[in-house]
Amino acid sequence: MSEARIKLGQYLFLKHGAKVVFLGRFVALLRMLAAFLAGVNRMPWHTFLIANAGGGIIWAAVFGIGGYFFGKLLLQLHHALAPIVFALALAAFFGCGYLVRRYEDRLTASAERALPGPLVAAVDKKRS
Repeated sequence: MSEARIKLGQYLFLKHGAKVVFLGRFVALLRMLAAFLAGVNRMPWHTFLIANAGGGIIWAAVFGIGGYFFGKLLLQLHHALAPIVFALALAAFFGCGYLVRRYEDRLTASAERALPGPLVAAVDKKRS
C-alpha cells in the first residue's frame, strides 16, 4: 500500500471517522474494522466511545424492533425479494468500487493538502 493511500485513509477518517464508527454497526465488514481503523488513525477515545455506543444502541433498537414486528412478514416475502435484494447489493458494491476508482486522485490531492509532510507528523499536527 502506497503512502498516498495511507494518507488518504487518514484524511478521510479525520473528516468522517465518527460517521464510519457509527454506521459501521450496520455493515458487517465495517463493524469488524471500525475499531481497528479508529486506533490506527488515532481517533480521540471519547469521540470513538460516543459514536460506537450510539451506533450500538440504535442498531440494537432497529434490529430488535424490526425483527419483532416484521419477522414473519419478511420470512414470507423472502423468496420473492431475495433475488432483487441480492442484485441491489451487488450493484451497490460495484458502484462503490467504481466511485472510489473515479475519485481516488481527487481525494488523494485533498488529503495531501490537508495532511502535508510525513504520515505520523501530519496526524499529530492536525490533532494539536
